[in-house]
Amino acid sequence: MNKLIKKILKVIFPLFLGAFILYWVYRDFDFTRVKGLLLHEMTWGWMVLSLATGVMSHVLRGWRWCLTLEPLGEQPRRSTAVDAIFISYAGSLLLPRVGEVTRCGVLARYDGVPFARSLGTVVTERLVDMLCMALITGVTFVLQMPLFMRFFNETGTKIP
Repeated sequence: MNKLIKKILKVIFPLFLGAFILYWVYRDFDFTRVKGLLLHEMTWGWMVLSLATGVMSHVLRGWRWCLTLEPLGEQPRRSTAVDAIFISYAGSLLLPRVGEVTRCGVLARYDGVPFARSLGTVVTERLVDMLCMALITGVTFVLQMPLFMRFFNETGTKIP
């Protein structure tokens, strides 16, 4: 009987919490305006393309995460990794950056991947992202240097 109550609460509590959060966020929202936008002003083709692109990027990110865990001897299911990515985004909506920890917890719980190993791959992924952004910024800055120099010359700003 006790296990049955716990199972019911595991389902009902998140549903009520989600409903409360949705009510709280949208309590003053004008849904008639949204209806007009959806029926008359939105181009559905672009929305479907955007949705497909967004979902595919998350799927590919989950598959890539499996590839980063492979050299560590871990073989999580691709579906679990993809689900963990989606859950991490949902968690990050509630508390920023909690999603990174949440996705590691999902893999630990459902596929038995040690939390520390999966967290290490997440940290490594973030470091690589940061290095790529720094490289792109540097290359853009160098390639646009003539534009910067023209701006400085036209505005009379002196460069030491």
